[in-house]
Amino acid sequence: MYKLLAYQVTLQQRHQIVENIKVLKILWPTILVFSIISPIGPAATVIFTLVTNGGVGPIGLFHVVLN
Repeated sequence: MYKLLAYQVTLQQRHQIVENIKVLKILWPTILVFSIISPIGPAATVIFTLVTNGGVGPIGLFHVVLN
């Protein structure tokens, strides 16, 4: 009965899952750092705009952190 109800995965699918996890372990620090740093550019542009009383923030400020 268990075999009928169990989620059956082929050996090829299990191998692919293991490979994906290995790659994710390597890329996880990079993904985490970029996801934390990327919002700084738009936030800095908004803060610059507010500090300069409605002046437009330099586009370079946005692109330096975004890229």
